[in-house]
Amino acid sequence: MNVSIIIPAFNAEKTIAQTLESLLAQTSRKWEAIVVDDGSTDRTASIAKEIAKRDKRIRIVRQPNRGQSAARNAGLARVRYGWLLFLDSDDWIAPAYLERMTAALGADATLDAVHCLYARVASDETLVFEQYMPPTGDMFPTLARRATFPPHACVLRRSLLEVVGLFDTSLRASPDWDFFQRIARAGARFGAVREVLAFYRMSLHSASQDAHR
Repeated sequence: MNVSIIIPAFNAEKTIAQTLESLLAQTSRKWEAIVVDDGSTDRTASIAKEIAKRDKRIRIVRQPNRGQSAARNAGLARVRYGWLLFLDSDDWIAPAYLERMTAALGADATLDAVHCLYARVASDETLVFEQYMPPTGDMFPTLARRATFPPHACVLRRSLLEVVGLFDTSLRASPDWDFFQRIARAGARFGAVREVLAFYRMSLHSASQDAHR
């Protein structure tokens, strides 16, 4: 089971290497990664290119700065495989992530997506483990109330996009929450891997910190 990984990146020179190294460390080799450099003015593109030289499964795309959603959509236009993972350039995944997630999908052909547990990473690298356990099956009642996981804690079926469309570039906040709400509303069935496999870096300037907005 092959997974296409889309990585939007903007001025991520401090973190992009760790993100990409987490892909090279995967126990499953059935993946490709599309890094969309969204008009970075730092060394993001050059760092990504150097790492891509070590593995041809990593491709680099450059575009003028249009925002995270537009970068994700640009990546989606270039994917080759039937399963998707959205991984931001300051986050990373555990070595067994793809192996565990695709095993769960392969064990139940009725699943359209599978999510895992994740840990938040503070500025001092302290791990803060999320206690909430998202449900499975029909997740729309839950996603209508809260964003239950970061995008990279979920692998989903590519064909769902034929029903729900792409990321909404008009949204200034929470476009990923909107996207997964639409996925759930379309009737997608979610499975779960009850293991911490995704790591989400917290930042003072992160949009997710503005909860009211």
